[in-house]
Amino acid sequence: MRQSTTLASTLRLKFASAAPWLLAACVIPEMVGAQTGAVALSGAAQEPFRWHNVNLQGMGWVTGIQVHPDVPDLAYVRTDVGGVFRLDRDRNSWTPLFDGFGWGVTAPTLPSQDVESIAIDPSDPDLLYAALGGGDSGEIFRSSDRGRTWQPLGLRDPAGDPVVMAGNGIGRQTGERLIVDPNRSDSIFFGSRFDGIFRSTDAGASWSRVLPPVPGTGPAGVTFVAADPTSA
Repeated sequence: MRQSTTLASTLRLKFASAAPWLLAACVIPEMVGAQTGAVALSGAAQEPFRWHNVNLQGMGWVTGIQVHPDVPDLAYVRTDVGGVFRLDRDRNSWTPLFDGFGWGVTAPTLPSQDVESIAIDPSDPDLLYAALGGGDSGEIFRSSDRGRTWQPLGLRDPAGDPVVMAGNGIGRQTGERLIVDPNRSDSIFFGSRFDGIFRSTDAGASWSRVLPPVPGTGPAGVTFVAADPTSA
């Protein structure tokens, strides 16, 4: 069943050591509900879009799309239970990036194919990050070859425990919890469900928590983070 659209209470944060402004949204359980309406596009008349189905040959809902700002044909989609796919424009198809891995069988192992978030590096089209978790222990993975190989980054909470992630959980459709600073490739932010916001300043080799959990945000927690690309 499709989830209802969620309303968000937003927090605007600025860290003394961070280059961009960081915008984070937390879902408040009392504000979750159905929402309908139309959006009007201003400006000159636009050519009509032509829509058609995309054959991913995967499973689950598509919950996020990322397109590299400098490589228009480099696009990724994430799904709630079926992994991540990369667009192959030459073959006009989508390549699954996690089908070659297993759970406790191959290295690196995946905690789940439930994708909490994906992040591209605006400065390096070869870099891709993915946060995976099926409702319990999660992990963030890094690829330096557009998803062909992956390395686990070892994200842990301040107590040393794995951070809970739920790619098929509430709030999965509201945006990306994982981002790369558009001005500094080594700086990565991740907004979690129960443990606040984490930051890495060395491309995921180590992590620190920069914002504790926000009370009253329920099982969704921080549903997206975004950086202002114009901030230096």
